Amino acid sequence: NFTKIAGLYEKVIALNTKNPQHYASLATAYVNLGRIDDAVKMARKAVEVDPSFEADARAFLKSIGREL
Repeated sequence: NFTKIAGLYEKVIALNTKNPQHYASLATAYVNLGRIDDAVKMARKAVEVDPSFEADARAFLKSIGREL
């Protein structure tokens, strides 16, 4: 259930804003919910928190027809 997964990651991120994997996982949940704009924001946030996520974020966004 991606609605529950997204809700859990939103809560986890509220408690710890410094884990880029949480943002990436939330982005994936958002895509599965059709929330593409929110997914893009979360992918960008993952890169902001940890620039080493850039290549993966670019690939993820390209797969949904968006750019970093």
